[in-house]
Amino acid sequence: MVLFNIISCMINASASFILSFFVYFKNPHKNINKRYFFFGLSVGLWALSYFFWHFSKNKVEAIFFVKILLITAMFVPATFLHFVLEFTDEVKNKKYLLLMSYFMSSIFMPLVSSGYIIKGVSSKLCFEYWPTPYSLFTFFLIYFVSILLYADFLLYLYMKKTKESIKREQTKYMLLGTFIGSLGGVTNYLLYYDILIAPFGNVLVSLYVICIAYAIIRHHLMDIEVVIKKTIIFSGLLGLLYVIVTAITFVAKNAIGHYVIVSQDMATLIIIVIILIFDGPLKKILINLTENFLFQKEYNHQQVSKEITRGMIGKVDLEELKEFISTALLEKMKLENIAIVNKDELQQIKSAISVPIYLKDEVFWTLLLGDKKSGKIYTKEDENMLDALSNEVSIAVENAINFQHIKEAHMELMRQDNLKFISVLVKGLAHEIFNPLTPLIHRIEDLEGESLLEIYEIYENNKDKFSKEEKSRFKEAILALRESTKSLKTNASHIQLIVDTLSKLEKGDDKTIGPVDIKTFLKEIFTMFGFEVDSELQKDVIVNQDIDKNLPPVNGNPTLLKQIFINLYKNACYAMKSSENKIINVSCKINESKNNEVLIEFSDTGSGIPHEILPKLFTYGFSTKGSRGSGIGLNQCKAMVEKFGGFIKVESEKGKGTRFLIGLPVYKEAASK
Repeated sequence: MVLFNIISCMINASASFILSFFVYFKNPHKNINKRYFFFGLSVGLWALSYFFWHFSKNKVEAIFFVKILLITAMFVPATFLHFVLEFTDEVKNKKYLLLMSYFMSSIFMPLVSSGYIIKGVSSKLCFEYWPTPYSLFTFFLIYFVSILLYADFLLYLYMKKTKESIKREQTKYMLLGTFIGSLGGVTNYLLYYDILIAPFGNVLVSLYVICIAYAIIRHHLMDIEVVIKKTIIFSGLLGLLYVIVTAITFVAKNAIGHYVIVSQDMATLIIIVIILIFDGPLKKILINLTENFLFQKEYNHQQVSKEITRGMIGKVDLEELKEFISTALLEKMKLENIAIVNKDELQQIKSAISVPIYLKDEVFWTLLLGDKKSGKIYTKEDENMLDALSNEVSIAVENAINFQHIKEAHMELMRQDNLKFISVLVKGLAHEIFNPLTPLIHRIEDLEGESLLEIYEIYENNKDKFSKEEKSRFKEAILALRESTKSLKTNASHIQLIVDTLSKLEKGDDKTIGPVDIKTFLKEIFTMFGFEVDSELQKDVIVNQDIDKNLPPVNGNPTLLKQIFINLYKNACYAMKSSENKIINVSCKINESKNNEVLIEFSDTGSGIPHEILPKLFTYGFSTKGSRGSGIGLNQCKAMVEKFGGFIKVESEKGKGTRFLIGLPVYKEAASK
């Protein structure tokens, strides 16, 4: 056990001194590096004094080294608290507590040197000169443990509240190190109180120091990684070799000690041979474990950045670009999850790290990266790669938006050309339709009036020649003919009115636009829906109305408004043909924020429209119905509403229905009143 304790002290001292000096000289001007240096130095001096204590030749030497190790141990809690406060940015807030801890350490120091803490030394277990404490030692131990526990409590609170994933992970390592070190350190004090348990956990103190150093430096001073690797390998190698040697020695002593007497020199030689045999294989195992589980490089950062940058070339659709970046980072960085969101969605999603994508000095997207599948935290190399990549993504986003603007401008030019064509077409159609339509209406009127009257007179003059059944059939035929001619006349007049309205609008005749009683109009239009749409398509469709009672007249044209709402109704019925609940909700009210405007909301429970299609919905020639649609209806609806001085907007989500919002200005005379 003595040999094990000597090796433990050597490991603790070596690990503490090496890491402390490396951390300090990497950045001697940084406060946190200084604080860690003094903390590590305190632990190292304690371990070194502990090491030399084992070689004391008499009680005087033993008491001297015990006093030295206790004096250095007294500054461990104060320096650790100072380091924790620096790490958590709490030095200013807790400065009086920090001063008190240093003051307490300073008070205990003369008490130790004057002999008020340690009574003397005596033989305990396998240790010849183990310290025997006074009761005042218990107060020192309470102070020691209290400060360490309080520092750990501060770390725990900081881990809970910090939003930085790197800081959070560092704090976890520090808490883990504290737990391991505390378990190991406790075993050093059991013999002080005559609890006959040897300090077998002493070696764990070095892992405590290593965990804290790893937590600080892993993401900021990558060169220290080599030192940490070698320290872990060195510590583990000595520990494992000692366990193997102890086990073999124990077996040899108990199994063959009764039959063979082995001298001390022979035992030493056997131990050296065993160390030479196991040194190579154990070293390889430890190196592999260290590389694979602590410092493994999961991917080539430069290669990942290059591949994603190349892949973004040619991606001119924002949704396609977003999908590519998400998939590439998810696969290359081996992430649990990833999301690319707009700024208004940022608060809804948790992430390990976030990367803003700027467009003209404003955040356009934010990359939200989840934890790595390996459980590792993001390194400084990861941050540098993502920072560089964000600039490339910003360029790609700007290119995609510019392309969309060019495309939209091209579409607008095409729309203007189409409108010019339609303008010429309307003029030609107005002439061509009016020519045959006028005599057709006159002929229908003749058929409805004189012709039907003449047929009825012939029937009256000859009805005695018909049987009762023939008379009934004749009356039914006359009534059906009358209804048909009435329907023909209504529809022909409607065609004439539409063509006449469009013709006047094309000429800029504002007399076609005037006051419309929107409340009466909407109630009437609901009754007309059934006649305008195929009965099978509108089967089981329910229309709910919510029309305010006191609505002023709006600026518009009844004929064109009718076309707008029939178009919306047809589209809604088509979108709901596969829905279980086919409901259309129509509401109309005064805009609360704009009194001179009436808002009409027209929503359905259909299949909805994908987000990426919404901007194209009012584009001339674009249709969600494929070959069944002309792509003219909604484009014309928008043109007509804007002609009235209003607006039309659409909101939709795939699988959640569609909502159209139409704003119509209150008629000027009504608004002035």
